[in-house]
Amino acid sequence: MSTTPSHQSRLRQPYPRGEWRSLLHWLFPNGTLKLFSTPQPLTASQKKVKSTLQLGTIELENGNIIALLAAIPASLAFTHWIATSLS
Repeated sequence: MSTTPSHQSRLRQPYPRGEWRSLLHWLFPNGTLKLFSTPQPLTASQKKVKSTLQLGTIELENGNIIALLAAIPASLAFTHWIATSLS
């Protein structure tokens, strides 16, 4: 699987749940995607993270399960650092 510029730009966009569902299907075409109807809060373990949510899971063909998590940063400066680190 290679990423195209269009997929790369989608990965950098704000999180629109409906669009990410199709992107996750593209990334894991043989996986079983299970998104929770309501994200489940988890304990944030880093001081730069305000809160963490589990959005769902993807079960791969080999039985491994990937947790889909969203970390809510404690500050906008940290969000900017993440965005610039990924580009």
